Amino acid sequence: MGRIRAVRPTRQISRSHPPIFRPARRFLSALLLGTALWNAVCAAGVLDVGGEWLDDGGRAVSLSDWQGRYTVLTMSTGACRKICSTTLRRMEELQAIADRRGLGVDFLVIGLDPRSDTPKAWREYRAQRKLGRENWHFVSGGEERTRRVAGMLGISYWFYDEHLLHDFRIVLIAPDGTIRRTLAWADDRPEVLFSGLK
Repeated sequence: MGRIRAVRPTRQISRSHPPIFRPARRFLSALLLGTALWNAVCAAGVLDVGGEWLDDGGRAVSLSDWQGRYTVLTMSTGACRKICSTTLRRMEELQAIADRRGLGVDFLVIGLDPRSDTPKAWREYRAQRKLGRENWHFVSGGEERTRRVAGMLGISYWFYDEHLLHDFRIVLIAPDGTIRRTLAWADDRPEVLFSGLK
């Protein structure tokens, strides 16, 4: 008499998503791809913006000078008393985090108001706030170039009476010139900017 083998009924499970989820999946994929491409194009464009830029020592520099190294980049103005103070404190926190982790990172601040963010004004700004480290750099350029960089980084700024107001944004630029990460106003863990760096 032959052995009877129990066969457990099987059910074929479809690996495809229900039709209702397919458009959402395609949209999400396109959004992620678009974000990655935007980061790559915009960051490379920022460091490729030419023209004359002056650092706080009055020396002519190029933004492409910061290619080849990790750079924490933001835009600010020395005359700002609120948003810029918050930006500066966050930048100092990032410097402390980089020190603890032994990371060699440059810090670059691009002035938003070329009329007031002169080399002399930036030197005084640095002296008042004891920002004498050699890996910190403050630069300013012409109005057109400044608007171009701000647009590439998604930073809006405007004048209210005599005060310049602007968005808060800090980005980490990788050695290849792409944006690696972005830190916004609501981010309460600045250390995430350096995630994955060694």
